[in-house]
Amino acid sequence: MGMKVVYLLLDGVGDCPLQEPSEWKGRTPLEIAKTPNLDAIAARGVCGMVDPVAPGKACGSDTAHLNLFGYPPEQYYVGRGCYETLGAGMRITPQDVAFKSNFATIEGTTVTKRRADRSFEHEGPILAGLLDGTVIPGFPDLSIKVMYTTEHRCAVAIVGPGLSDKITGTDPLVDDRPLCVSEPLDSTAEARKTADALNTLTKEVTRKLETHPINVERRARGKNPANLVLFRGPGSLAPTPPVAEKYGIKGAVIAPTAIIRGVAESVGFDLPKLPKEATGGMDSDFKVKVAAVLDALDEYDFVFVHFKGIDDASHEGDSHEKVRQIERVDAAIAPLLERNDVVLVLSGDHSTPCIKKDHSFESVPFVYCDPVASADAVTAYTEKECAKGDMGRFPGDRVMPLIVSRIKQ
Repeated sequence: MGMKVVYLLLDGVGDCPLQEPSEWKGRTPLEIAKTPNLDAIAARGVCGMVDPVAPGKACGSDTAHLNLFGYPPEQYYVGRGCYETLGAGMRITPQDVAFKSNFATIEGTTVTKRRADRSFEHEGPILAGLLDGTVIPGFPDLSIKVMYTTEHRCAVAIVGPGLSDKITGTDPLVDDRPLCVSEPLDSTAEARKTADALNTLTKEVTRKLETHPINVERRARGKNPANLVLFRGPGSLAPTPPVAEKYGIKGAVIAPTAIIRGVAESVGFDLPKLPKEATGGMDSDFKVKVAAVLDALDEYDFVFVHFKGIDDASHEGDSHEKVRQIERVDAAIAPLLERNDVVLVLSGDHSTPCIKKDHSFESVPFVYCDPVASADAVTAYTEKECAKGDMGRFPGDRVMPLIVSRIKQ
């Protein structure tokens, strides 16, 4: 008889050896953190290193999750913007073009801060509401939908006829760079129209945000104004076979982060409602997520839980906070180790080295812990130790077939 599976995904957990502080030099955050529960899973399981998408390829959380869910990105990827809007709860149609977006700060033509403020939970919904429904000047048939998601993020979709997602975005991807101008990626009239509309929309959004009382107050307090919205990852919906049909399992995803929820929804996973304490940021209550996993096991064959705070700390280059977030996850998952009727799968979705403050190409540590199977000799959940495991190094598209085979035994 098959067993139920819980997949613990530690976003951005992989790293490179740190150089500072001196007492940490040469060790990664996973090696520094005190992780008795993660280590116990490694000691009870079979370990290896997984390339979430492909060897030597840096990837986003969207393509990584899509591949780990068993949907090769080269076949099924529809753009980060689609996943962000779906995850936010926005309803879009195949004719719309959706974007993953940031509230940001612009001075002149320079994007001084791509993230106006990570602590934006009060101002974000207000500014998103201000922008929602905006008609794009010069394009009376086009308007936008806007929904706040988490931290500095919002989901945006351009709605109307004659659009194409074959355009570039406006996000320069690093601070203190000029705002990018959207360009068509093909010669169609639809792509040209969409790029022109997006550039016009960017100016209109800044016009609306610049003098809003929230930004007047933020400037007075010495804070970065949220006077710009950056648009990236344009995408339009496309048909995708649901996981129940493709793999014959009933699955749920526990994740408040919009981009992960959107990927999960696009392939047909259920998304149980989470308490407000599960924020998707570094302040998220991880114990609440684990409680939701335990509840979901009553109904589902496969439960996937996403821990985001580790990646956020990595993007900030804060190794101390990354260690703290790893230890918070370790403490939260303790109840799962008490279950002897569940297979535990443990991995990252990509590496996010603190020194780089961005996703990188390294493979990430993986554990498959079946309570009725034998273990290998690995006793710690770290990059170096898991690399010694019996599973070796393998691509992310092998993960879901492994999981499905265990569920269906």
